Amino acid sequence: MSRIDSLTWLVGFPCLLALVTWRTVSWPYTKVEESFTIQAVHDILSYGVSPAALERFDHQVFPGAVPRSFVGPLALAAVSYPLLRLCRAVGAVQTSADVQVVVRLCLGAANAAASAFFAQACFASANDAKNTRGSVSLSALRQLGFFFAITATQFHFGFWVSRTIPNSIALPFVMIALALICRNLDLAFERSQRSSRDIRIALWLLTFSAVVLRSEIAATIIPVGLYLLVTGKIGLLGAIKTGLAAATFSVAVTTFIDTYFWQNLQQGSAQGILGAFTTAASGALRGQGPPPLWPELNALVFNVVDGKSSEWGVSPWHAYVTALLPRLLVFSEPLLLYGAIEAISARPSALMIRAKFLLLTAGCHMAVLSCLGHKEWRFILYVVPALNAVSAGGAEMLTRSAVRKVALVTLLALQIGLSWLSGYLSAINYPGGQALDLLHRQLALEPSTGPVIVHIDVAAAMTGVSLFESLNMPRDRSNGLVDRFAGVVPSNCETHGCWMYDKTEDLPVVGPQAAEAWSKFTHLLEYSRECRVLLSSSDATATPLPDDEQPFEPLTPPVTMFAGFRRKTVAHILRHLASAPRAIVSALLGSSQGNSQPSPMRLLLPLDILEEPAIWLCRRKDVK
Repeated sequence: MSRIDSLTWLVGFPCLLALVTWRTVSWPYTKVEESFTIQAVHDILSYGVSPAALERFDHQVFPGAVPRSFVGPLALAAVSYPLLRLCRAVGAVQTSADVQVVVRLCLGAANAAASAFFAQACFASANDAKNTRGSVSLSALRQLGFFFAITATQFHFGFWVSRTIPNSIALPFVMIALALICRNLDLAFERSQRSSRDIRIALWLLTFSAVVLRSEIAATIIPVGLYLLVTGKIGLLGAIKTGLAAATFSVAVTTFIDTYFWQNLQQGSAQGILGAFTTAASGALRGQGPPPLWPELNALVFNVVDGKSSEWGVSPWHAYVTALLPRLLVFSEPLLLYGAIEAISARPSALMIRAKFLLLTAGCHMAVLSCLGHKEWRFILYVVPALNAVSAGGAEMLTRSAVRKVALVTLLALQIGLSWLSGYLSAINYPGGQALDLLHRQLALEPSTGPVIVHIDVAAAMTGVSLFESLNMPRDRSNGLVDRFAGVVPSNCETHGCWMYDKTEDLPVVGPQAAEAWSKFTHLLEYSRECRVLLSSSDATATPLPDDEQPFEPLTPPVTMFAGFRRKTVAHILRHLASAPRAIVSALLGSSQGNSQPSPMRLLLPLDILEEPAIWLCRRKDVK
C-alpha cells in the first residue's frame, strides 16, 4: 500500500466516517427537505414493495408539489438492509428511530468513502507526482492531508452528507465520476483500456445521476464532456455512444420504477411494475392519460419551463459566487483563491492539470445554474469536493513561510469554531422531533389508559417528525413474495400499544365543527401557544378562546428552538469566561450537573443564544 493509499484509507476515511457518525448520532432528526426520501425508505423497509403494500406508502397521502424518484430511496434501503439485519440480530437497533440513524449512517458512510476515493485519485499520480526514488512527493501528501482537514472542518459536509436530500444521494456518484476522470489526467496521458473504461464509467454515473436523481447535474456533464473531447480523452463518436446508452438505460430505470410506485390508487388497485408501465404507455399513445413517469423531467418542466421555482424566491445572477458558495466554504475560501492562482500559474504537473479541470468543472456548473432565478446551496453541493481539492493546493502553498503558516492555522481554527457553533445551533432547531420524543418518554412513564391519537401540526412535521420517529405506529407488512425481506423496522405496539399519528392539515378552528374535529385527538404537537387551538372567529382579528373553553392543556413546558443572538455586556462576558473551564471539564467528564449549567459553547461566545417556544406538547383535558 502506497503512502497516498495509507493516508487516505487508514487516516482520512476513518476520520471523515467518525465525524459523519458523530454528526448523525448527535442530530438524529430530519427536516422537511429530507422528508420524501426518509419516508419512502421507511415504507420500503416496513411494508415491502409489492402492489399490496403501495396503498400504505406515505406519498399516497402527501405527494408533494412534484413526484420524486423512488430509485434513490430503493438504493438506500437496499444498502441499509444487511446492516439493519445485523444490528437487529445483536440488539443494537431497538426502535424505529434507531433504524433511521442506521439508514442515515449508511448514506453518510457512502459519501465519506466516495470523498476518500476522490481524494486518492486527485493527489496520486503515476508519473510526475513521484520523485526520482519512486516515492510520492511531499507536496501531494500535504495536499491530501489538507483536503481531509478542510473537508472535515466544513460544517455542511459533516452535517448534510448523511441527510436524505436527493442531492446527498447523488453526491457519491458525482465524486466517483470526477475521481475516475482525475486519475487519468496526467502529463504523459496515453489512452489505454483502463482510461477508456474509467471515462465511460464516469459518463455513465454522471448521466444516471442527472436523469434519475438531480437534473442540475447536467450542468456538470457539459464541462466534463467538453473537456474530455477537447483534450482527446474520448472521441466524439465514443462520447455520443456512451451518452445515448447511459441516458436510455437511466430513463428506462426511472420510468419503470417510478411509474410503478406513483400509480394513482384512487382509480383502481395497484398493478405490478410491468403492468403499470404498459398501462401508462398504452394510455398515453391513445391520448387517454399521462405517459410513463419520469420524475426529474417533470421537476425540470415544473421548476424551469413553467418557472414555478421562482415561487420559492429569486436571487441575483451572482448569488452562487457572492453568497451561497461562501456559505459552504466559509474560511476555506481564501485557500481556494490561493489554490486557483497556484493552479493557473504553476508549472504543468499532474496535480495542476487536475486542479484546472476541477476549477473548470465547478465554474461551469455554477455559471449554468446562475442562469436560473431560484438558487440554493444544495444545487452546488457537488462542486464542493472539487473546490476543496483546489483549496488543499492553496493550503500547501501557505506552508512555505512562517507567516503564512500562522494564517493557515488561524483559518482552520476559525473554521472549526464556526462548524462547532453551527452544529450546536442545529441541535436546537428540531423542536418537532424533540417534542415527539418527549411525548413518547412522558407516556412511557405515565401510560395512557385509552388509545393514543396524536395530531402533528405542520410546524412539528417540518422540524423533526418522521415515520421512523413515530415509534408506536403499527407496521404490518403485506404477504407478497417480494415483501418477505421487509419488516426490519421494529414497532413498540406490543409493549406500549399502537398509536395513531395524524398529520391532517387545515382543521377547523371556529365553531362547533372545530370542537368536534379536535375532540378525536388525545394529544397534540402544536405550534399554537399554550395549546389554544380554538379561535373566537375566522377573520384576521381572531383571538384564542379562554382557557376554560379550550379542549387541550399543556402536558410539559414547550420545546424551544433557536431564535437569534443578543450581545452580552462586558461584565456578562467576563463572568461567563470565568465559569467556562468548569463547564468544559463537566462536559468532558459527562457530569450529571451538565443539564443544570450552561454549555461551554454558550459561556465562550460573546453573544447570548436566544430560544423561543416552538412546539407545545398538549393533552386533552379529559385524558388521564
